[in-house]
This record gives sequence, C-alpha cells and structure tokens, in this order.
Amino acid sequence: MLGFVHKDKIPRECFLGEVDIVVPQEGDIGKRLFSAFIQSMISLKKYAVARYVPRNSKNGVNPQMVALIPYHSPER
Repeated sequence: MLGFVHKDKIPRECFLGEVDIVVPQEGDIGKRLFSAFIQSMISLKKYAVARYVPRNSKNGVNPQMVALIPYHSPER
C-alpha cells in the first residue's frame, strides 16, 4: 500500500476495467483488523492506493497502480 486519497480525487472513468477483491485471512483477529480497516476508510471517505504485482505472472507483466475501494455489505 502506498497511501490514501480522498474518494472524490479519482475519476469514475478510471474504474472501467478488471475487478478483483481482497478478503481477510481466516481467523477472528484477521477479520477484526480487516473490518476496522474497511470501516475507517469508509468513515474518512478514502481509498487506498496500492502497487499490485500478480503472483502467478508471466514474464513481461508490469506492476499496476490500483485503488482499493472499501465496501461493507449491509447487515443481514
């Protein structure tokens, strides 16, 4: 992760591409930490900016700059 940016600073047309998701590790502590991270980004109206390099990439695949957009599903 490189930093955070206010959600209004990234134009919506930048989101026309592949979509991947990030999920917490199994276990109570990982889920709590991940939930706190998501809730803080939502309350501050921030997106995280990160450098993404696929693990199973072939030669010639370049790192990408990505925005991590928080989402919290409605309570059931």
